[in-house]
Amino acid sequence: MTTRLLNFALSAAAFTVLLIAWLLDPDPSSAGTHRQLGFSACEVKEYLGFPCPTCGATTAFTFFVRGKLIAAFAAQPAATVLAALTATAAVFGALNVAIDVPLTSIFTKSRRRLLVVLAVLIAAAGWAYKIWVTI
Repeated sequence: MTTRLLNFALSAAAFTVLLIAWLLDPDPSSAGTHRQLGFSACEVKEYLGFPCPTCGATTAFTFFVRGKLIAAFAAQPAATVLAALTATAAVFGALNVAIDVPLTSIFTKSRRRLLVVLAVLIAAAGWAYKIWVTI
């Protein structure tokens, strides 16, 4: 029962993120979509002149849920990968509610380390890309 509850929570959270992205209109400038959620403009970009590590992430999600993968990647490559993982988690969690597969069997200790390293590298590459296209 605990595994199914965890899978349900994972799936519900992921679907909620994707639904919110669907309800927003992507900002054509590839950054600024988050302002529709009531957040302020990026202070890092405003004060330092270059984008923060998450600039374009909300826009990437909004393009991703609309199937505009090239636009999503152009907005923020790392966030596009995260959006794909979010969609995978939504489906994976929903399927596992029915078949009750423990999540811990998938994320072994060695895989977790690899995933952390990959996540850091992808995030750094996404940020470097955003800085490169901004300058």
